[in-house]
Amino acid sequence: MKAHSPFAAYDIPLQAMPNGEHSYSYALSGDFFGLFEASLITEAQIQVDLEIRRLGVRLDCNLRSVGTFQVGCARCLEPLAFPIQDDSHLVVQLIDSGSEVNSDEILVLPSGEISWNVAQFMYESIHLHFPLRAVCDEAALACQSQEPWSEQNLLTYQTSDNAPTDPRWDSLKQVNFQ
Repeated sequence: MKAHSPFAAYDIPLQAMPNGEHSYSYALSGDFFGLFEASLITEAQIQVDLEIRRLGVRLDCNLRSVGTFQVGCARCLEPLAFPIQDDSHLVVQLIDSGSEVNSDEILVLPSGEISWNVAQFMYESIHLHFPLRAVCDEAALACQSQEPWSEQNLLTYQTSDNAPTDPRWDSLKQVNFQ
């Protein structure tokens, strides 16, 4: 008995698909991103609409993603709801295994392929929008951290000349390096 794959819900049947327009809709959450080993996203509410137009052995795919995913603030580590609104396009070409297409814009699948799993395509298109640095200020929120370079924090690190020092350091002041 074949085990049920967690990615089975994202299979697009290719052999049974007639020419024309086809629509698929997915609601992605943190569970979807948890299926991938090194995902940076753990919580999300993203609506994905996939429009496929089949023209013989060519599939024109338009992917629209709208929603939010959580990232941690780079300063205070508080969770931020980072918005995503993306339109991606991919061309899938079903060709014989002997033919080769050299292009970065075209995904090549064997012509006898039964189905195509779109989970990786959705995962990558959303992760392309993951910010290098997310800060509360950019999300119009008050950051919980105190900046280490603020004037108040710098004043706490200043010492007066009258403060007692460690006698070990006093003996090092007597060393003449010349």
